Amino acid sequence: LTTRLYSQLAAHPDWLTAENKARLARPLPTATQRMAQARLFQGQENCAQVRNILGDLSAQYDAESWSHLAQCYPGQPGLALYAAEQAVARDPSPFYQRQVAYLAYATEDYALAKASWAQVPATEMVDNDVQAAARSAKLAGDEKAFTHWQNVASQRGMSDLKLESTPVM
Repeated sequence: LTTRLYSQLAAHPDWLTAENKARLARPLPTATQRMAQARLFQGQENCAQVRNILGDLSAQYDAESWSHLAQCYPGQPGLALYAAEQAVARDPSPFYQRQVAYLAYATEDYALAKASWAQVPATEMVDNDVQAAARSAKLAGDEKAFTHWQNVASQRGMSDLKLESTPVM
């Protein structure tokens, strides 16, 4: 029942007063309740609440919660990467692999970034992803993977891989 209530409140944030929102930002007792609770607080402006609610880093959190938490550590890429890796451990879908790839690059773990990009189908990538994958392969010293990403870029009609710039998610 609580989870359903939180789902409805997340869909209709205007139902909450500032006082109710503040009260709901206090962590609830169970991991299941905290996962539902954290979903009320979407967007970068609510990251303090998300970190407060999910900050115990419970092993019981699902992939969506770990990914949500990873997005709330923009100034701490190592912690963000840890959270994103927890998401992938629970759901190795391309969405979470992509998140790990960008965060691994941010922490200069180019081998992990390259390995994560290899798990994302090229058909699910945007051009910035292809550039990031190529850059990760190049910095990881894997010429075979770099050549693969060059070929993908060429097939898409991408004229320049822009290897000198930082990848943007």
